Amino acid sequence: VEDHAENKTECPKNRVRIDKPPVKPTINNPSGGKWTNKNFTITMKTVTASSRIGHWEYKYDNGSWQTYSNSASNTHSMTISSDKSGTLYVRACTNASGICSEAASTTIRLDKTNPSCSSWKSNQWTPGGVTVNYSCSDNLSGVVSCPGTRWGLKSGIGSITIKDNAGNTATCPGKSVA
Repeated sequence: VEDHAENKTECPKNRVRIDKPPVKPTINNPSGGKWTNKNFTITMKTVTASSRIGHWEYKYDNGSWQTYSNSASNTHSMTISSDKSGTLYVRACTNASGICSEAASTTIRLDKTNPSCSSWKSNQWTPGGVTVNYSCSDNLSGVVSCPGTRWGLKSGIGSITIKDNAGNTATCPGKSVA
């Protein structure tokens, strides 16, 4: 820049950079959000170029955002391998400013723990048979059915199998009249 008196000044080169958020990702959840008792891998993808992605972030329900390590790509995978029930949110963030996309979500339902049950005789002196009460529980996916009370003949009631909503089973012991 030069004025009328021939004074000159060199101006610095200023460059303005504008970063915009990546496109909202899509999620492929092979469980479809239904209960399962097997590990599964979800895949998330954004159509934003890999060169713009710095990392991916995730959170469950009302948790805080966590950063996936080594995730600078427009696709990322995550294996679900421990018991979990909730909504998983993911978003892609740029490498230039760290601005993140709108979050995408999917339902995670993994239950690898067997349900539990117990049984006890409620009346040993029932003529010709025995009445047995059953108590069944599952802390995550819930029990599909529990017989409650059953009556059996002189030989008693054999063991029963109960199942939870993820397909895990447990054997509940039977009871004899004696």
